[in-house]
Amino acid sequence: MKEYQDIATESAKVISSLVKDEEFDLNIIYEFLSQIPSPSKLKENVFYPELAPPSLASKKRKRKENFDPELAGQRILVDSDSWAIRYKQSIGQIWKELTDLSLEAADIKFLLKALCKYGLPNVSDPLMFSDFYLKSFDNGGNTAVLALSGLFILMTKHGLEAKQYYMKLYQLIRTQLQKGKTLSKSFLKLLELSLSSPMLPSSLIGSFIKVLLKESLLSPVSTTLWAVAFTVKSFKIHSGLLPMINNNHKEDKFNYEELNPLYTKSIESSLWELMILKKHYHPKIRELVTEFEKPVEKMARVTTAEVMNLEVPQKRPKLNPKPFKGIFN
Repeated sequence: MKEYQDIATESAKVISSLVKDEEFDLNIIYEFLSQIPSPSKLKENVFYPELAPPSLASKKRKRKENFDPELAGQRILVDSDSWAIRYKQSIGQIWKELTDLSLEAADIKFLLKALCKYGLPNVSDPLMFSDFYLKSFDNGGNTAVLALSGLFILMTKHGLEAKQYYMKLYQLIRTQLQKGKTLSKSFLKLLELSLSSPMLPSSLIGSFIKVLLKESLLSPVSTTLWAVAFTVKSFKIHSGLLPMINNNHKEDKFNYEELNPLYTKSIESSLWELMILKKHYHPKIRELVTEFEKPVEKMARVTTAEVMNLEVPQKRPKLNPKPFKGIFN
């Protein structure tokens, strides 16, 4: 199979038909998808050249594509009917049939992980899985985090509309924090990667900061440390956030009910949460909060990775309360 493009393509078509007819063992299909060669490693050989359609032998049947029509040097030729293209389409059809199935929650999680590793790099149109990711996101929990990771890949590498991604990310972070969930390191890394670009609007970053800091008042120390460190880092990147600490607002204008992070009036609000965190019992949190008292050019360059590697106490210090005198004392 690794030697011949036509055999590989036809094998993928057979697997696709089995999945469509639901005559298969899911574990066997997963094993097949993990073992088949990627299109880039498949040799340009065919076993049955006489069975190839006439168009494959014609060198004129090619379409022209330009990244920039003004630059002839960027012109590329794509053989739209080659075995390489057909092989990618056949692999994509297997994954499409799988994602259209009604699967159990455990299978959906496994499929989300496998799709990022074996599916997206090997198909001709990765964006066809955006609906599957969005549908999986609605399941919530860890499934939503996995779906969001896939959407992030589609956005950064395959041109998925960014607006939809950031609304989903904002929705997920609000839900997770409001439920009192401890955010995993992998999710925090995804969140930081998603919001690290200086090209993003300050109002968008401000919305995430407001939600993170507000919920950090009730969150575990690890989440609070990360939230404050991320806020310091964001102020170093986005000068448009400065009005959030340099204002005299007597009330918080932030709209917590707005689901679109671009329209929460985050820049018009104030970070009153920092005044409370300044008196936090953890010394590192208090130290990070004092950075906001400095001009932005003198604020420390904080890395969230260093903060997350700190040894965080698991319990609050004992306050030695007075003994309770109950009815049996």
